[in-house]
Amino acid sequence: MKSAIRLSALLCALAVVPATAAIGPARAAAAADEPLYAVSMGDSYIAGEGARWSGNAAGRKNNGGIPKELWDKTDRVVTDGLALDQIYAPEDLLSDDTTPGCHRSDTSEITAVRGTSFGSGTIKKVFNLACSGATTDDILTRHHKEQPPQIQQLDALVSRNPKSLAFVVISIGGNDLDLAGVMAKCGESWKASEYCSTNTAITGPLYENTRTLKTKVTIVIDKVKGVLKERGSNAKIILQSYPHPLASGEAATTPQSDENSWDRWSTYGCPFYNKDLLYLSKEAGPSLTITLKDTAKSSGVHFLDLSTALEGHQVCSKDARQTGYADDGSIYVPPANKSEWARYAARTEMTVSMKQEVFHPNQRGQQAMGNCLGRFTLQIDRSTNGMTAKCTGGPGLAPGEMTLTLEK
Repeated sequence: MKSAIRLSALLCALAVVPATAAIGPARAAAAADEPLYAVSMGDSYIAGEGARWSGNAAGRKNNGGIPKELWDKTDRVVTDGLALDQIYAPEDLLSDDTTPGCHRSDTSEITAVRGTSFGSGTIKKVFNLACSGATTDDILTRHHKEQPPQIQQLDALVSRNPKSLAFVVISIGGNDLDLAGVMAKCGESWKASEYCSTNTAITGPLYENTRTLKTKVTIVIDKVKGVLKERGSNAKIILQSYPHPLASGEAATTPQSDENSWDRWSTYGCPFYNKDLLYLSKEAGPSLTITLKDTAKSSGVHFLDLSTALEGHQVCSKDARQTGYADDGSIYVPPANKSEWARYAARTEMTVSMKQEVFHPNQRGQQAMGNCLGRFTLQIDRSTNGMTAKCTGGPGLAPGEMTLTLEK
């Protein structure tokens, strides 16, 4: 799809973005012949990056590589018989397995609210405008992966049917801070037997960028409000935070004494020191969550805290299992309540597209986040703007068993 493509054509394509089972809600004041709809905007976490995978497969100890028969058991292209353009929408530039695109997936978070009630109606359609790698600039002014700025896409969409829009949910900010880059540098530091958490060349820019993030996200929210107001829409706005894809140090999959073992990477896909895992999950991640929460509060919009949504199912977690060989040589595929819900750093050959998926919620992680969003929208349906809730998972819980706690 070229950037010159007309927005009307884009919206026709978006109308067929796959949507699955329901959990969430939608808006009331729509005419009977105007079905309610919901929209997601932002970056990879809400686009659905990583949903090609239903879990992770254990690698061979010490020598790297993952047996294909194990890898296939986690790949939905194999297990579900799906083409890649059925998992990741074909109109978002994903033409093959080497072309990184927006990766808007068939099980992305927003799909969970299709078919659910909101006010006096039911959400019939969902539109996923998010794109992997997007920053606040890509929402506001810049073409990204040959897509128009998302605010333009939203305006074109809402102008068609402003009264039937239930809500807009936004996930943005992580790429402005280059969090993915920080995690990658921590992995490289482990390979060099160094800590990233004590390297100010890595941690310094993150703190500096966090100071300006509130202003950037506030502008995004204001622009979305402006579009809704101009088009006559009373839709709700939700800003959400990011789930931590990596377990904290004390929950890591190998003991402290084994931190330098290549099994850490080869078997578990977890090339990090426990000290650095603690930094990422207890300092870097929470700093972003606090900033986004403060932004939502000052902007008067709803806030959904997903920081602990993958708890007990993160990469590196000792509480989660990988697909592997049982004692009798058969293949063990852990059920959803016992598996990892984020994509790991597999020590094997990966396409560019696969590298883009690393440390993002997989299919089950997206389903868990969708459960959180759906249950939260049931609450905001009956409230004014400014509601805050935290959604938490846990060891042994399935994606549909999240705990939603409202902040008073």
